[in-house]
Amino acid sequence: MIEADAEVEKGDPYVLAQALELQRLGPKPQVVTDDTVDRLPIKIAMTTACQRLGLPYLTLDDFLQTLGSSGNR
Repeated sequence: MIEADAEVEKGDPYVLAQALELQRLGPKPQVVTDDTVDRLPIKIAMTTACQRLGLPYLTLDDFLQTLGSSGNR
């Protein structure tokens, strides 16, 4: 998710924490991310983190297609 020697604070851990909190409260969150490639041993992708935490996720393209298809009703 984040590189150990990163100089800038990344939002990924906060997004995952918020999604886990929402999931605990009842809503069914989905994380939208295009971070799909693990860069081991430096970092894992958001999609890998979501899989490990049991959080559903979509790529941005999939999310936009879902919005487009729901708007055509």
